[in-house]
Amino acid sequence: MRVIVYHRHAGQLAARLREARPDLTVVASTDPSHLQEELAGAEILFASGFARLDFSSAARLRWVQVLSAGVDHLAGTLPPSVLLTRGYGLHDAAVSEHCLGRILAHALNLRQAWQQQGERRWQRYPVERISGKVLGLAGLGVIGSAIARRARAFDMRITGWRRVAVPVEGVDRVYGREQLYEFLSTADYLVILLPLTPETRGRFGAKEFEAMKPGAVLVSLGRGQVIQEPELIAALKRGRPAHALLDVFAEEPLPADSELWSLPNVAITPHNAGGSSLEAGLALFLENLEAWSSGRPLKGRVDPARGY
Repeated sequence: MRVIVYHRHAGQLAARLREARPDLTVVASTDPSHLQEELAGAEILFASGFARLDFSSAARLRWVQVLSAGVDHLAGTLPPSVLLTRGYGLHDAAVSEHCLGRILAHALNLRQAWQQQGERRWQRYPVERISGKVLGLAGLGVIGSAIARRARAFDMRITGWRRVAVPVEGVDRVYGREQLYEFLSTADYLVILLPLTPETRGRFGAKEFEAMKPGAVLVSLGRGQVIQEPELIAALKRGRPAHALLDVFAEEPLPADSELWSLPNVAITPHNAGGSSLEAGLALFLENLEAWSSGRPLKGRVDPARGY
């Protein structure tokens, strides 16, 4: 089998893959143009992410394994015959630690502390506690469940919103698709983790922000296009949500002229929440490769109809 490895550390990953599976023909690529050329002869693509590709020449391609949690960049590009799997379980620890870290930094007003340190100014400032606060998770997949587990250690109350209101372990209450506004009205911290699909694109706009609890904080960690950014900016100016902790945006990198940079109630990180080790990514691929070769189910298989 011929496998293309596309990653910024493609050479290192390819060498490890050849060592683990000497029966494979492994091609390393770090350039989109080279990747496009090599697709014609590949049966498997193992990639961290890439620009839009033309798969029309990839007649032999049977399976694509990406390391990202989201696969919206592949929407509508792969032939129906190609199996797609995503980075299942690779990002839950990183994103959940980022999420709780951002929430704690906000509640403890660490921005003020760092500013005062730079000014050599000793002055007490107000802080909040997250114990007893309601953490609302819009999205209850692997990452949402990981955040819920860690948040319970801080004695937070956990709610969730998903398509169907079935119970989820560690979540105090799950709201269904038609209960969005009830869900929004109870959360002190609203964490948006939804994948980008035709159904979720632009799902959060002026009406949803207005439905949020007064004083609530928005934490956006899923896909930026789920939020209508101009309406978020207008809502932040009105103070509802009261603050936004943003890691993902409709356009990335976030343009320098975006008003989000200068709003005092916004904290920005550059799509920095996720992440996984090369070892974890390679282990997932090898596990799925063994399953694929023996006809067993693969981890993280994407349902084309749902988009995740």
